[in-house]
Amino acid sequence: MRILKYISFLLLFAWQINTSYAQFAPKDDVVKAMLFLQQNEFDSAKKYIDSAIENPELQNKQATWYYRGYIYKALFKQREKNNKFSPYREEAVRSYKKSLEFKQEEQFTKGALKSLEYLAATYYNDAAMAIKIDKDAETAMKMFEKYKQLIPLANPNEDIKKREVEFYLALATLYNSQDPQDSSFDQNVADRAINLYEHVLSLDTNNASAYYNLGILYYNKAASLINKMDYDEPLDVVNEKLDHCVSLFLKALPYMLKAYDLNFRRKDVLEGLVGIYYGLNDDEKYEKYKAELDALKNSEK
Repeated sequence: MRILKYISFLLLFAWQINTSYAQFAPKDDVVKAMLFLQQNEFDSAKKYIDSAIENPELQNKQATWYYRGYIYKALFKQREKNNKFSPYREEAVRSYKKSLEFKQEEQFTKGALKSLEYLAATYYNDAAMAIKIDKDAETAMKMFEKYKQLIPLANPNEDIKKREVEFYLALATLYNSQDPQDSSFDQNVADRAINLYEHVLSLDTNNASAYYNLGILYYNKAASLINKMDYDEPLDVVNEKLDHCVSLFLKALPYMLKAYDLNFRRKDVLEGLVGIYYGLNDDEKYEKYKAELDALKNSEK
C-alpha cells in the first residue's frame, strides 16, 4: 500500500495541477512508465521502463528495477499467465532480483521479496499443472527447478523439502500407472518411477507412500515378466528369467513390509504382501497375510 501511495505521489507531482499530458509530459521515464501502467497501457509502460534502465541516472536505483519488475509482473498476469515459459515472468524475476543489489529502501525491498514469492509460487503451480493436466514430466521438472532456485531468496522460511516430497511423489505417478497384465508394460518407465520414489525416501525416510509404491513397482516388474514369458524357450533361458522374477519379488518385499509397519493403506499393503509371498512360493507367510487380509475384508462387510 505504501508503494502504491508513493507511485501516486510521483504521478501527482509529475502532473502537478495540469491534465494535459502532451503539454506537461514528465521527464522521468520511470514516472511515465507507471503512469501508463495505471492507465492499463502496458506496451507504453514497458517502453518507458525499458528506456529507464538504459539511463545512467536511473539504472543504478533500486526503484527503477523494482518498478520494472512491477510492470513485467503485470504484463505476465495480463498476457502470459497460462504460458509456462513466459518471457515477461522471467524479466519480472530478473528485475526484482536486480533491485535487491542496490541501496535498500524498505518499501521496495519488502515489495520485491513479496512479488518474488508470488512468482515462485506460480512456478510451483505450473509444475503441478504440467503433471496433472499436461502429463509433461520435462516441463514439470523445469518449472520446479525455477521454484527451487527462487524461493530461498523470496522466503527463506519455506519448507522446500516438504515441497520436494510432494512434487516428486506427484511426478512419479506419471510413470506408475502401467498395468503389468498389459503387453505394452515398459520396464524402463517403471524404473523412472522407482528412481523418483527412492529420491523421496532420501528426503523423507518414513514416507509410507514411497515404500508402498516401490513395493508395487518391483512386484509389477516381476508380474510383467511372468506374463510375457515364453515357456517354449530353452529351459535354461526360462529358469534365468524366473530367477530374475524372484529377485524382483525379493526387492519388493522390504518396501512392502515397511509400508505395513507404517500402517499405510492396510488392505492394499496386505494384498501386496500376499502377492509377493505367493510369487516367492513362501506358503507360510502367504497364509499368514492372506488370513489377515480376509479378516479385514470380513470386518468391512
